[in-house]
Amino acid sequence: MGDFVFHDNPHNCRGIVQVADPLRAAGQVNNRGVANTSWGCAGQRQLSGPWPWYSFAIPDDPIASCPGDNGFRQIADMVTGLHQPIPAQWWNAGATLDQIMKHLVGNPNLDPSYTFHLSRHCAYAVENMPGSTQTYMQAVRAAVVSLIA
Repeated sequence: MGDFVFHDNPHNCRGIVQVADPLRAAGQVNNRGVANTSWGCAGQRQLSGPWPWYSFAIPDDPIASCPGDNGFRQIADMVTGLHQPIPAQWWNAGATLDQIMKHLVGNPNLDPSYTFHLSRHCAYAVENMPGSTQTYMQAVRAAVVSLIA
């Protein structure tokens, strides 16, 4: 959806609602808790236009909120083919592995009574946004309803 809006100015668009966008631009997010030093792991696509837009990202989702200097971006380069500058921390294997683990394993809580182990990228339907009683997907639904009402 984001690529379509970015490359083609849709004439009948009422608004844009994105979740976990791998090309989310820094600062282009509606929920709290996401650092301005993070953006989508595949790079940045700044959305603008005459319509309202909403973008939701879990603060530590490595796909939508990857730290700008993290080596995980080099993996995204290989997967997507979208070239990015070499990240400043490309050599920091620990930080890169941390992002990989969040993507593959999810919550590292080892308490066996704690059953939530979804990947950080897959928790949008079950995790509440910071400072809210709504899950990300409930907020997405409310945004869509506001656009079509």
